[in-house]
Amino acid sequence: MVLLGRLKPGTALESRRVVHVFPLLPDAQALAVLTPLCGERLPVEDMQWLPGMTGMPCEPCLMRNGRAATQAPPCGFGTPPPPRRDPTVSAYQRRLLGGTAPSAGPDLTW
Repeated sequence: MVLLGRLKPGTALESRRVVHVFPLLPDAQALAVLTPLCGERLPVEDMQWLPGMTGMPCEPCLMRNGRAATQAPPCGFGTPPPPRRDPTVSAYQRRLLGGTAPSAGPDLTW
């Protein structure tokens, strides 16, 4: 089980008030400083505890939260990205070519 929390308003710049993921430890109530999954040490009295995920998440915390990563739906890793369109070819030229355009540099000669 994990807790979600961020620094209280007024204790840090707004850009530092990201939502951290804290592992729930048996001795957490006795600690004055908690360490989220990202490794930052945060004072308990400066924390705003959240009932759910709201606000900007701490990306390192999310990356280190293995439980959430294993329960997340597939996100498309390993599949090739869709083909990129050549910005120098207009929509009209794509229609004339049947939806495809030659991949060429900026010196297109047709």
